[in-house]
Amino acid sequence: MMPAPYILRGYYDGKVSGERSLCGDPRIGSTPALPTSYAILRPSFIYGWRATGTGPQIPLGAVGWPLDIAMSPIARYIPYMNDSVLAPPVSVDAVAGAALACCEDPAAHRNVTLEVAAIKSAAASLRNQYS
Repeated sequence: MMPAPYILRGYYDGKVSGERSLCGDPRIGSTPALPTSYAILRPSFIYGWRATGTGPQIPLGAVGWPLDIAMSPIARYIPYMNDSVLAPPVSVDAVAGAALACCEDPAAHRNVTLEVAAIKSAAASLRNQYS
């Protein structure tokens, strides 16, 4: 991710630490936590309904969905957008679908990192499979 380390330092460091723990980090001599297989999902802004505890839910889709529709066609032609803070938003349903696709077909999603475009693709293939 491009400027994310500078904007969201703690969040970014936590994500990097988690991925290194999962996959192993040869620079420090650590072995993978789960040696069989893994799938790392790297979504951008996730939109859907945000629960706030006892208060009303926040409709993040009111912002995320229009941005997704506007940015996704552009991201197809500018590859670096999919792994930067400029990546199009992703619906919570697409992230959940991609996670489920990784679980249902571990051979196809073995030791992979799915960025925004791959998350949407995995979710769409799962949706097509069950429709």
